[in-house]
Amino acid sequence: MATERWVLLGLAPARAAWFGEVTRWSTSGALPAEFVKCLSAEEARARLGSGRPWSALVVDAAAPGFDRDLVDAAGR
Repeated sequence: MATERWVLLGLAPARAAWFGEVTRWSTSGALPAEFVKCLSAEEARARLGSGRPWSALVVDAAAPGFDRDLVDAAGR
């Protein structure tokens, strides 16, 4: 049986507490996901446009640059 693994893209300020927690869960195997951190909306847009399939974009409410265009890019 194959284990499903998610590919998550995160956008948050570098010191957001949850950012580190999700990273730890991912690397320890507690969360069956690869977690890729982005510190800017531009970085998130570039990764979304890379052609790699993403399971979800998780965004901190305090992330600068989060707007409808980024939501649209994630939806595609």
